[in-house]
Amino acid sequence: HVRVLTTSREALRLRGECFYPIEGLAFPGRAETLDAEALARYDAAQLFAQCARRVRRDFDLGREGDAVAHLCQLVEGMPLALELAAAWLRALSVRQVVAALERGQDILTARDRDAPERHRSLRAVLEQSWRLLSVEEQRVLARLSVFWGGCDTQAAEAVTATALDVLASLVEKSLLRASPEGRFQLHELVRQFAAEKLTGATGDAARTHERHCIYYTGFLARQTE
Repeated sequence: HVRVLTTSREALRLRGECFYPIEGLAFPGRAETLDAEALARYDAAQLFAQCARRVRRDFDLGREGDAVAHLCQLVEGMPLALELAAAWLRALSVRQVVAALERGQDILTARDRDAPERHRSLRAVLEQSWRLLSVEEQRVLARLSVFWGGCDTQAAEAVTATALDVLASLVEKSLLRASPEGRFQLHELVRQFAAEKLTGATGDAARTHERHCIYYTGFLARQTE
């Protein structure tokens, strides 16, 4: 009657395993207008406020609520990203952190001397996961970055020029999410990272964008028939 609860970067593929993907902390939707009390009910905002008060005693969630909500949305409630962003409040306002994050993820870097090496930046975390992928998985993940807002299975297979088992493998490795409706989606910060990898792949970026255009041109044509 032994039961084991453990975390892993990827599924173990054992018969007794129950696969339970862990998402980010709860965060407010873009359409919501919240006061400080309502915002504080979201786990992502709570964690950010807790980390922010460690570096800035005068941090006020009520005064900076809109910017905090936007930041939580940008990182989709990712705990490490929230902690790394909060550390910058020694020098920047929340709005400045958000503006920097919108330009790229490199601001998500630890400024604490005793931070574990693998948690010193979000890029370090993603690079470690990237190195654990096969060459084909790396290629497919990079190609998936052309999709903003996700895609269905047919589009994913056509644009990435891969088989379903490679997509399933990326889901099992916690880099691609599969919804109950049959759609695939990348976390936005993972998508940005993968887009950089695609840009660095000579020739593949152009071919991928071409397949993307061809697929959706055909999709629109079928809708008008």
